[in-house]
Amino acid sequence: MGVNQFPFNVRVYGVWLREVEGRSEVLLCEEDHGGGILRKFPGGGLHEGEGPAEGLKREFMEEAHEDVEVGDFFYVSPNYQASYFRKNQLIALYWGVQGSESYQGFEEMTEIEGAPGHYYRLIWRPIDQLGDLTHPVDQEVALRIQEKHLSE
Repeated sequence: MGVNQFPFNVRVYGVWLREVEGRSEVLLCEEDHGGGILRKFPGGGLHEGEGPAEGLKREFMEEAHEDVEVGDFFYVSPNYQASYFRKNQLIALYWGVQGSESYQGFEEMTEIEGAPGHYYRLIWRPIDQLGDLTHPVDQEVALRIQEKHLSE
C-alpha cells in the first residue's frame, strides 16, 4: 500500500513533549534530501486504507523505532498549504503522542529506509527554540505549543 495518490496529500504528525530539568522539549525530525535540512515534526503520509492514528503509530515505529501512544488531537491545517514534494494540497493532522520516558532520539544522520542518499535524525529541542521549522503549518503548531506551555 502506497501513500495516497489523491489531489490531497494527507499527512499525520506527532507532538511528543517531555520535561527535562524544568524545561519543556519537543521531538523534531531533521531530514536531508540533498537540498538542505528540513526541520519538522515526526510523521508522514497515510497509506491507502490506513486510519490516521494507525498511520501515526506506523510512522513513529519506522522513524523512531518507538511504539507510541496516540493521545489527544492537537491541530489540523486550516488553510490551503501546497505539499512540499508533490503538486497537490497538503492536509496535515497533528496528535499528541507519548512513548518511553527514556527515549533519547538520535543525533547522527541515518539513511532513510528505501530512499538512498536521503538522511534523517530525531532530536529533542526546547520549545522556546522552534523558530526554524521548515513548513508553515509546523510553524503554526510550534506557536500553539509555545502559547500553551510557555504561559503555564
